[in-house]
Amino acid sequence: MKDIDHIKHLKDLMTCYINVGNYAKGKKIKGQEGLKFAEVLAKKVFSHISSVKILFETNRVNLNDGTYLDFIDHSSIAVLTRASLEAYLTFNHIFITPENQKQSIFRYHCWDLAGFIERKDFQALNKDSKKRKEKEKEMIIDKIELIKSLNEFNQLPKKNQAQILKGNWKLSLSWAELAQGANFDKEYFKDIYSYLCSYAHSGRLSVLQIMQSDNKEDQKEFGSLFSVYCLIVISKFLIDYVKLVPELNNKFESYKHEKFLATVWKNIGEGLIKEN
Repeated sequence: MKDIDHIKHLKDLMTCYINVGNYAKGKKIKGQEGLKFAEVLAKKVFSHISSVKILFETNRVNLNDGTYLDFIDHSSIAVLTRASLEAYLTFNHIFITPENQKQSIFRYHCWDLAGFIERKDFQALNKDSKKRKEKEKEMIIDKIELIKSLNEFNQLPKKNQAQILKGNWKLSLSWAELAQGANFDKEYFKDIYSYLCSYAHSGRLSVLQIMQSDNKEDQKEFGSLFSVYCLIVISKFLIDYVKLVPELNNKFESYKHEKFLATVWKNIGEGLIKEN
């Protein structure tokens, strides 16, 4: 895929992504509870991938002596790629893979509860945040009662019920297992995800990877590799989002070239497998 202009494809898909998403503005969209968070996850993916595109372009740091340093921050590109991938898998798990709308709503409430639980131990530093924290304590209680009333919750083993009420919205599923649910090859994804994660840490592997790319050409090559995953993420998200909001389908159909690109990159992503 060296001869493919990944960044050009990314720009085309990003333009389509925004225009198709904006088409829903001002329109009455039929949808389930939590749909507004699907839109926020879409924005999160777009923000991360937009930053990837910017970072892929040369960064120049002007020094005091009049010289400058050119580089491509491929390490940050990897971290952002991982974040966009996690956001997509979250969206897919909650809104796309469920067998029916009730299961989707249940998964949404589990994820929503987890967000409140994650924030409840944060220190409140001012009057407004203290007031919000007290309000969210009540919201946690209400959310737990709502979840307990759902058949999807009561059909689970007690162990899984306890996990959910502690904020484990994935029910101990790994990101690789969520990826498998989104039609990625589990073993291939596991390797790629571990590789992307290594850039977010400061262990020897992370440092070694930076050492091995100390010139701009190497940095560009690594960045190009990560841009492939961004193309796959934005393509799969776009196709899934239109599936979730059928009112967007006609607008998406009008972007014939971009729809073709999205289909190609979606298929590439789902066709990647771990070699023995």
